[in-house]
Amino acid sequence: MSIYIFLPIITAICWGIAQVLGKKSVQTLSVNNFNTVREFIAVIFSVTLMLTLSNLRFLTCSNTPYLIAAALISIVGTNLTLTFLYRAMKYGSVSVVVVALCSSPIFVFIYSYLFFDEGITYSLTVGIILILVAIVLVSFSKKTSIDEYRRSIVVPVVYATAAGACQSVMIVGNKILLKHLSYYDLYAVVSVVAFVGFLLLSRRKILLIFSKKQRHGTFYALLSGVA
Repeated sequence: MSIYIFLPIITAICWGIAQVLGKKSVQTLSVNNFNTVREFIAVIFSVTLMLTLSNLRFLTCSNTPYLIAAALISIVGTNLTLTFLYRAMKYGSVSVVVVALCSSPIFVFIYSYLFFDEGITYSLTVGIILILVAIVLVSFSKKTSIDEYRRSIVVPVVYATAAGACQSVMIVGNKILLKHLSYYDLYAVVSVVAFVGFLLLSRRKILLIFSKKQRHGTFYALLSGVA
């Protein structure tokens, strides 16, 4: 049995752990500060990988359009996705938010049909319907207060669905760009642009991550980035 069979499972476990840690982090850190710390870890990893495997050979004039496209995709696919996702985490439970985030394949399904001429199959249609049913089911709550229901369910689901839409742009965009850039070069560009974007959004407030009051949130953000 190939070891590659277990890679998606390991990825799913790490991703799930990252979301739980992210939820704990944004309870004390602002969303922008959390994402800045998280992307800082991503930059360290991706740039190290890129320098090890490509040594900046992709920085050529011929690749300029693809690098610009990668930066734009990073803004939409990473900055907006993570901003929406962890705003949802801040208000809602992890289980509800993660299920709503699964709206991403719906948008990918639409983009794939429009831009890649991928056919609409019975199994794909059933899968999309099941995703929509899951989102509707987690949106139900036994809470009696309308305000509480809106704050803890409706708002997080809307934010998470918006995150799914932005994430789908990144998935489709990366599929196109990987024809011209290696995955580690693309990962490095996307990570650096995302980190700079969050850093600019945080501005001087980023210094709060070193305060005694927010150090636990910073610690969880670092662990989330590692996961």
